[in-house]
Amino acid sequence: MVGSMNVRGLSYLKLLLIMAQANFDVLCLQETWIAADAGPPQLKGYKLYEHRRPTGARGGLATYVRNALHVEKT
Repeated sequence: MVGSMNVRGLSYLKLLLIMAQANFDVLCLQETWIAADAGPPQLKGYKLYEHRRPTGARGGLATYVRNALHVEKT
């Protein structure tokens, strides 16, 4: 299952609440708002692909992919 959501700020608790809603294989999150000096929330059993906005306090993308899936960056 693939999910997508505008989270308007990502925290570990918010991530756990989202993951409790469904058995996601891939979860794409927008507007993560993670500060440049902060580490993103990690999720056991998933690889994280992340991009932060280079300037400004908002924006940001995070994609969590189940470890069992093979992903190739192009």
